[in-house]
Formats: sequence, C-alpha cells, structure tokens
Amino acid sequence: MDDALPEVIVHALAAWFRDHGRPYFFRRHPTAYSVWILEVMSQQTQIARAEERHRRWLEHFPDIQALAAASESEVLREWEGLGYYSRARNIHKAARQVLDAGGEMPATRDELIRLPGIGAYTAARLRPSCMANRWPHWMLMSGGSWRGCFPAGAFRTRRSARFWRPHFAPNRPVSSMRR
Repeated sequence: MDDALPEVIVHALAAWFRDHGRPYFFRRHPTAYSVWILEVMSQQTQIARAEERHRRWLEHFPDIQALAAASESEVLREWEGLGYYSRARNIHKAARQVLDAGGEMPATRDELIRLPGIGAYTAARLRPSCMANRWPHWMLMSGGSWRGCFPAGAFRTRRSARFWRPHFAPNRPVSSMRR
C-alpha cells in the first residue's frame, strides 16, 4: 500500500524509542488531558522542568472536571513560573468548553483547534490521546525528521506524504515534499 510507512521503518522507530526514549512520568499512563497540559507547558519550558510542574498540576487538577471547576486565580497560581499566562487562561477556558460539551476531549483536528489555545501542531499532538492511541505520540515528526525520512525512502511519493503529513507533521506543506 503506497500510503503506509514501510514496516521496517515503523519497527525501527518503535525499537529505537523503546530502547532510547526517556522514561518520563507522563508516558506511563497518558490521557488526552495529561498530554494536553504537558504539551502546553513544554512549549516554552524545558521538558525536565515541565515534567515536574506537570506532576504538581495533576495533583492539584487531576482531571478536566477539576480544572474546569477551579477559579482562574487558582489556575494562574499553579501556572506561576511557567510564563505566558494567556496559555493558562486558554487551558482553563478550553476545559470549561470541553466540560460543557460532555467532558471528553474532542477527537478530531477540527474540533480540537476550536478550543482556545490549540492550533494545528498541538491538535496533532493531542489526537493520538483523543483517538484511543491510534497514532503514538512520539511519531509526530519535526521538519528535521521529515528531511531524514525522505532520503531514506520512507515516503515514496507526494501522495503518501500528503496522507501522512496531517498525522506526523501538520505544519509541513506537502508542496515542499519530494514528488
């Protein structure tokens, strides 16, 4: 099938990650809520510091219901030291919207990007968690990963790149990919 990653590459990536991926706390039992909070925290913070803050956040707001029920001042107090307080406000607003819509994180890209503070990249990072882990989190690829996969033949055609790009590199234009 042209749109599938070659099995050897999938297995190689999974084996490398199993052997070399860092054993972060958040990978043990990832939930859409937990991944969302960490993703936003780590956008401007080193992962080691974000992980520590993430753990504290989850102690104070263990789920989206607890976050939605909190006051803005509580949310901002827990966010202290991470900067960009608009991110904390957006997380809080989005949690309330999710709760108003039934309490489950949206599963589609279009639904996710309607939430305050969630753009294409963050939506791509969250989709695996929101879709019962259809796509592993660690397979979202940066531009550097794309540049490495094309010479290796991971994506044989522009058509296969067009299929995989929304899942792995949502901000990488297909027009810049090999024909």
